[in-house]
Amino acid sequence: MNKVPLNKLVFRAFCIFSLTLFCIWFILLMRDPKQFQIFFASGQNLFADFTNVMIYGAERNPYGPMTPGGGAEHAYLPLSYLITWMFAKPFPREALTGFDMWMNPQILILISLFFTAVAAMFSIQIYSAIEGKTVDKFLGFAAVMSSGLLISAFERGNLIILATVLTMFFIMNYRHENKIIRELSFIALAAAAALKMTPAIFGLLLVFNGKFKDAVRLVIYGVIMAVGPLVFIQGGFSNIPTLIDNIGLNVEAYRRVIGCGMRSVPLLLCPESETMGKLALYAVLGLAVIIVLSMPVMKKQWQVVLAIALLSIMLPGHSETYNALFLLPALIMMFNDKELKLYEALLLLPFLGMFCSIKFIEKAPRDYVCVLTSVLMIMLAFITSLPLIIKALKQKSYFSSCKSLIVNFFKRG
Repeated sequence: MNKVPLNKLVFRAFCIFSLTLFCIWFILLMRDPKQFQIFFASGQNLFADFTNVMIYGAERNPYGPMTPGGGAEHAYLPLSYLITWMFAKPFPREALTGFDMWMNPQILILISLFFTAVAAMFSIQIYSAIEGKTVDKFLGFAAVMSSGLLISAFERGNLIILATVLTMFFIMNYRHENKIIRELSFIALAAAAALKMTPAIFGLLLVFNGKFKDAVRLVIYGVIMAVGPLVFIQGGFSNIPTLIDNIGLNVEAYRRVIGCGMRSVPLLLCPESETMGKLALYAVLGLAVIIVLSMPVMKKQWQVVLAIALLSIMLPGHSETYNALFLLPALIMMFNDKELKLYEALLLLPFLGMFCSIKFIEKAPRDYVCVLTSVLMIMLAFITSLPLIIKALKQKSYFSSCKSLIVNFFKRG
C-alpha cells in the first residue's frame, strides 16, 4: 500500500475539521443569534462596503469637495469607484442612500449577481490551484468557501474578494510557460493593486525570481491601472493630490479601529494603553526584520508568499480583518508541498482558527483574526525564518545567497 504523503494527510485533516466547524456554526446560527457576530453589526449592514462606494462614486466625482462621508472615506483608487458607478448608473441619485438601497431589491439583486460571479471565479481559482485527486480538490474548495474569512467578506460586499482572486491568479501563473497567461497574471496583479493597493507588494515575487524585465512591465501596468481610470472621473488627474490626502486621512481615522494583525491586539485587549500600542509596533517591526532577512534563503515558494502576505497585513497602520484573505494562496501552496515537514504544518493551526465562524467568547469571531494573524507571524519568524538564517550563517552561505539574488535580478529577465 502506498504511503499517503504528510501534506495530503494534513490537508485532509484540516479540511474535514474546518468543514465540521462550519456545520456546527450553521446549526448554532439557527438557535443562537449571537452567532451572527461573524458579520459586521450582526448582518445589519449588508453589502455596506459596496453600497457605500456606490454612493461615493454615483456621479463619478468621488474626490469632489461635497462628497459624502468626508475625505477619509474616499481613499479608494478610481478603479473601485468606476466599478461601483456602473451598478449605480441605472438608479436615480436620490435612491442611493444606505437605508433605501437595502430596501431596493433591484440593487440587492445586482450586487448579489456580481458577487455570485466573483464567487464562481474564486471557486475555479481554488479548485485549479489545489493539486491531487478530484475529491481533494472539492474538499479544499469546500473548506475555503465555507471559511469565516470568506463568509464575512461576502457579507461586507467588499471588493477584496475580487482582489484576492486576481492576486491568486498572479501567484499561481507569474512563472507560467505560456507567455500570454504570464502577461495576464501581471495585468491581474496590477488590477488587484488598483482595487486594494496592498497586493502591489506581491510584485516582490518577480524580484525573488530574478525577473527584472517582468517587474518593469508590472510597474507600468500598475501605474496604468492605478491612475488611468481618473480619465473617467470628474476632475481627471487633478484629483491625485486629493486622493493622496484622503489616503492619509483614512489611515489616521482607522488607526484605532480593531483590524487584522499585531498592531490591533492592544486595541482588543487593553485599548487605553499607549505603551502596549508602542510595544506592538516594535514587535511587528522586529518580526518583520527577521522575516525579511530570511527571505533570500527561503527555498520553498509558499514560504516567500506567506512572508510577503504577512508583511502586507502587518506593516500598514490599519488592515481590516478580511485582509487575511491574502494569506490563502500561501495556504494552498503549503497543501501542495510534497516535502512539507511536521514543524511547518504547525503553521496551519492559526489558519484553522481564522476559518472558524463560531462565537466562543465575548469578542466577535472577526476579532479572532486579529490575534491569530499575529500568532502566525510569530510562528513564521521563529519556526521558519530564524532557523533558516542561523543555518545559512553557519554554512557561510547567507551573504552569497543575498548577492546571487541581486545579481540574478539584474542579469536575468
